[in-house]
Amino acid sequence: MFTIREVSCKGEYDELMQVVEKWEKEADSKASKSSYPERLIFEDSRNMAQGFKYTFYPFSEVRKERVFISINSSDVIQSAGIIQEKEDRLNLKFLITDPCHMRAGSGRATLEHLFQECLNGDKKGITTKAIASAVPFYQKMGFEVLDEASLRDGGPMKITAEKIRSRI
Repeated sequence: MFTIREVSCKGEYDELMQVVEKWEKEADSKASKSSYPERLIFEDSRNMAQGFKYTFYPFSEVRKERVFISINSSDVIQSAGIIQEKEDRLNLKFLITDPCHMRAGSGRATLEHLFQECLNGDKKGITTKAIASAVPFYQKMGFEVLDEASLRDGGPMKITAEKIRSRI
């Protein structure tokens, strides 16, 4: 079971940045010890951690992005997502999971919370640009690939509000 909450103050932000830096190092270590294709997943995870840090730095109380974290029953952050609210949709900029806890459900829990945010905000859906290793996850969650040509390297994906409603 996971609790999802929004990062809303500098102290929470600082804690999250320390956690993401730890995830980056863990992913790098796991990538160096893994063989193909698992190595690519950890390399993607490391790259996502780096991108997450640079997207959400520096902290500002006034920004267009919102950050949600998934916390397990031991009060440990296991995943985080950054969304940007557009007029008619949410844009998921990042969804990152602790490399030591992949496939434990925290990414799914975070995304399901964002589905509720979409519906509560009367948005038409959620878009994202998925990395290649995450495309199967997003497809399981109901997202559609928008550009088949870019699928090998990842690419744009979306889920409509109607599809979200049918999943809930």
